[in-house]
Amino acid sequence: HDYGTGEYFQTVVSSRWPMVFDGNVKADCKLLWMHDVNSGPNSENSHNGNRYEKPDAVVALTNWHKNYLSKMYSVDDSKFAVIPNGVDIERFNEADLTRPLGADMGFASSPDRGISTLLNYWPEIRSIREDAELHVYYGWTGIDRLIAAGNHGLEGFKNLVESKLDELGREKAGIYWHNRVPRDELAKKLMSTSFWAYPTQFMETFCITALETQLAGVVPIASDLAAISETVAAKNLLVYG
Repeated sequence: HDYGTGEYFQTVVSSRWPMVFDGNVKADCKLLWMHDVNSGPNSENSHNGNRYEKPDAVVALTNWHKNYLSKMYSVDDSKFAVIPNGVDIERFNEADLTRPLGADMGFASSPDRGISTLLNYWPEIRSIREDAELHVYYGWTGIDRLIAAGNHGLEGFKNLVESKLDELGREKAGIYWHNRVPRDELAKKLMSTSFWAYPTQFMETFCITALETQLAGVVPIASDLAAISETVAAKNLLVYG
């Protein structure tokens, strides 16, 4: 509320919100920095033209993200700058990249980005390796906030996942739900994990988890989808479909 469009700034950065540029923003450098897949349908349309063309540059996280936004909002891709997310590599200095692989998998993303698919596969996975373990580190924190804000569809999803966990047997079936853990602790957990299991339908714009798991020496088993095809180095391990 303290922001006034009449003020002058050296740089104005709008995070995820193209509507800022409806006003006459006075700045030497104006950036729209996108982290989400998009800003919603028709959000480029304003009374004075395409909002995505108003800033000096639109910052995307990957080339896939840039190309997607360019097509969705009819903006030339020369308008975009690609600046990836970063991770603290010092957290992974002690990673032993020559450690033997076990039968354990880690899932460290929001549950709505693929956990139900993974749980449906779990009986088949256990039939191949009866000692297989799945460790889930993200938990329900973010989804609980969205449910509290009125997204009751996610409440149904959460109930279905909890029922599936009960049906499978939870820890008896080798599934350990750790909830969200601090980032330093997550790094330590990943450095002793064998496989990153991420069968997702979510269109990632970057996927920090992809970088962190690789820095930890975890073998990716992930969907060949959206930005994951850029942020995972071992392209031959990505799964189509």
